[in-house]
Amino acid sequence: MRNKSRGRFARIVLFCCIVAPTTCSLLRGQAPRSAAKQRNEEAKARWFFEAASNAAMRDDLQLSGDQAAAIQSLLEEALRESPRCDPLEPECEEQVAQFQRGLAAAAMKAKAHLNAKQAKRLHQIYWQAAGPFVLAHDLELQKAVDATESQVEQWTAIEQDFERAAMELQSRLPANPAESQSELQEILGKLESLRTQAFDNAIKVLSGEQADQLVVLMGEEFKTPGRSATAKWWVRGVE
Repeated sequence: MRNKSRGRFARIVLFCCIVAPTTCSLLRGQAPRSAAKQRNEEAKARWFFEAASNAAMRDDLQLSGDQAAAIQSLLEEALRESPRCDPLEPECEEQVAQFQRGLAAAAMKAKAHLNAKQAKRLHQIYWQAAGPFVLAHDLELQKAVDATESQVEQWTAIEQDFERAAMELQSRLPANPAESQSELQEILGKLESLRTQAFDNAIKVLSGEQADQLVVLMGEEFKTPGRSATAKWWVRGVE
C-alpha cells in the first residue's frame, strides 16, 4: 500500500512539475511566473523521458536501443526520489522542489545521450504538444520569436484566465459520469470551447512576422493519436 501511495504522489508531482506548472502554482498560491527559467527546463524534462518509452517518438528521433535504455534508466533513478507527501500541500513544497531539481538534472543527463539533431527535434515535439501556452513559459521559444515582455505578460494572463475557468468547470463534473452523460458532455464541450478560444487569443498576440517564424521553428508536425486540441496550433496565425 505504501508503494502504491508513493507512486500516486509521484504521478501528481510529475503533473505539477511538468504538465501543468501554472495550475499547480495557482493551487499552492505561488506566483506563476516565478523561477520561469527553471520551470522551462523542468517542463522539457518529461519529453527526454517520453522519448525512451514512446514508440512513435523513438522512430521520429531515430533513437537507438542503447539511447532509449540509458534515458529510461535515468528516469527510474529520478523517480526513486519522489516525495513521500502530498505534493499539493504547502508542507510538501520543499520535497517537491527537490524532486523538480533532481528531475531537471536527470533530464540534462538524458540530453547528453542525444545528438544535436535529435535534441532539436525533441524540442519541436515538446513545443507542438504543449500548445500555445508554452509561449508564456519557454524562454528559448520566446527568444526565437523575439517576444516582448508585454507579449509574455499577455500570454501568462490568457493562460491564468483559462485555467481558472477550467478549474471552475471541472469542479462541476458529476460525481458519477456514467449516470450523467449529458451533463458530462455539456461540461466537456464548454471546456473545449474555452480552450479553443484561449488558444486563439494566445496566437493573436503574435505579430504576422512572429507567426511566420513560429511555423518555421516548429518543423514538421509530429502526429499523435487523440491530440486534436493542440494539433497544428502554431499555424493558426498564418491560416
